[in-house]
Amino acid sequence: MTIAKYKVEVDDTAKIAFQTLSDDSRKTVESALDNLDNFKNPLHEEKFQLLSSNKSKRIYSLKAGIFRVIFEFRNDTFRILDIINKNFANSLVGK
Repeated sequence: MTIAKYKVEVDDTAKIAFQTLSDDSRKTVESALDNLDNFKNPLHEEKFQLLSSNKSKRIYSLKAGIFRVIFEFRNDTFRILDIINKNFANSLVGK
């Protein structure tokens, strides 16, 4: 898969998560993934949240309705790691 000038790799965990979504939820996630084109555009920074960062790996979250697409960006490649339900994730951490 390619989005604009970036290569996209999808981990098995994200593939499984995507397959379990309803059709409407899939459309929401696909629409959000289109925003990856704007990843380096400062006008769209609010759509991306840096979750962790070290010299070798930067993990981000992309808003997709009630879902969050967890991804890594390195060497002009997006690696989709997982798709999680924001409400479920918040319940795990007590929010």
